[in-house]
Amino acid sequence: MTRDAQTTRASQMKRAVKMTNTAPITRDAKTTRAMQMTKAAHMTRVLKMAKALQMTMVSQIARDAQMKRAVQMTKASHMTMAIHLTRA
Repeated sequence: MTRDAQTTRASQMKRAVKMTNTAPITRDAKTTRAMQMTKAAHMTRVLKMAKALQMTMVSQIARDAQMKRAVQMTKASHMTMAIHLTRA
């Protein structure tokens, strides 16, 4: 980077700092943007939570079915284990 570019960058930075110091409007804008961001993040989190809840409601039915299947499987395996044990 040339010194010229560096100086221009520095002056731009200074100008930006001056602007933020002198103009409380920009700071307000910043804070409102920050608030909007946090609100958006919160909303997305809430939406995600709601979606997750919906998913769990949906998957609860599927899980119940899975549980039944799993129980049946374990019962079957228990039966086969018992048969093997009785054989041995």
